[in-house]
Amino acid sequence: MINPRPTTPRTSTSLPDRIGRDREWETLCSWLEESAMGRGGVGIVSGAAGSGKSFLAGHLEQEARARGFATGRARFEGRGRSRMP
Repeated sequence: MINPRPTTPRTSTSLPDRIGRDREWETLCSWLEESAMGRGGVGIVSGAAGSGKSFLAGHLEQEARARGFATGRARFEGRGRSRMP
């Protein structure tokens, strides 16, 4: 059974090898804290190829699970140009 209310926010777990990503990691963890207080939302992690998006998203998923959140993934596998500016 999934805990309907995630655990109380706690200090974010360490994120190995996040050189230059401290600010982004703290932002992502603050989103989890907001969600735990009932203030959910949607966020987009974007950037150039190889900039660490998947790395951050994977660790965010681990952090969310550790805090009691249910998690899931979606991935775009289409072809062609991105619709993002």
